[in-house]
Amino acid sequence: MYKILRNAIPKDLMVNCQNFVIEQSKKLEIEAHKDEHGTYHIKRIYNDDLLRSDEIKKLIFYEPFLKRLKNEIGEFTIINYFSCMVNSFGTTVHRDGQSFGYNLDSKMKSKKIFKIMFYLDTSKDKNISSLDVNFFDFEWPNFLINSRVFMKLNFFYEFYFRKRIMKSLNLNIGDIVIMDSNTWHSGSFVKERSNLKDSNFKCLKTLLSFEVVTDKNFAKDYASHVKETFAKCYKNNSYVSINPNLIEDEHNQVLTRNNINSINL
Repeated sequence: MYKILRNAIPKDLMVNCQNFVIEQSKKLEIEAHKDEHGTYHIKRIYNDDLLRSDEIKKLIFYEPFLKRLKNEIGEFTIINYFSCMVNSFGTTVHRDGQSFGYNLDSKMKSKKIFKIMFYLDTSKDKNISSLDVNFFDFEWPNFLINSRVFMKLNFFYEFYFRKRIMKSLNLNIGDIVIMDSNTWHSGSFVKERSNLKDSNFKCLKTLLSFEVVTDKNFAKDYASHVKETFAKCYKNNSYVSINPNLIEDEHNQVLTRNNINSINL
C-alpha cells in the first residue's frame, strides 16, 4: 500500500531542508553502488547529523502533517531513527519487508510498518520523478486455510506481477509518500546520474525518511530489528550515533498533543 499526501509540507520548509542537505553533502564521503545500469554514487546523512538541524526537525515534526498522517493510517509509533540519502537513483526493485524473510509472518508484520518519504529535488519543484512503485497496489487476502499454499500462489503474484510492473510517481515539492513495507519500489532511473560521480558529485535528489509502526506492541521489537539490521554505518559497520536528547521538548510536545508515541532504538 502506498499513498501520496499532496501539499503536506509548506514549500519553504522543504527548501530550507534542501539547502541544509546541499551544504552537508559537501562534507560527506561517496558510496559506490551498482544496479543493472552500472555504478552510481550516493551520500548519506545519518540520524544525529540530521537532528542537529532545526530545519530538519521543523519538517519532521510539522504538526499539520503529523495530524494528516494519523488520519490516513490511524494510531502510530514513530521509530526515532531518521536517514537521508543523496542521489538515491538505484533501480533495484525491492520491498523493505524482505529483511524479515518471505513468509506469511513477514507479510503480516510488513503491513504494520510505514515509511514516510520526503523527496527533495534541487533541479525543479514540480513533476519530480523520484520513485517507482508497483503498479498493482493490491495484496491478496489470506483466503486459504493452508498458509503454505497461499504463500506459494502469492509468490507468483508478487514476483511476476507486482514486482515487474512498475510506475513512476510524479511528485511536487511539498508532497509526501507513505508506503508500507510490502510495497515494491525502486529509485527512478535518470541519465544524469552517470555524471554525478567523484569530483562532479552534486546534490540533485534527496530522500529524507523515517518509519512508523501502527501496532504499539510490535513497535519495540521493530525498533530492535532496525538497530540490528539498518542502523550501521556503511564503511566501518559500527552503529550509527542515536542521541534521543536531540529531539527537544517542543517537538515531543507536538507528539504528546496528538497522542503519537515514539520509541528509541
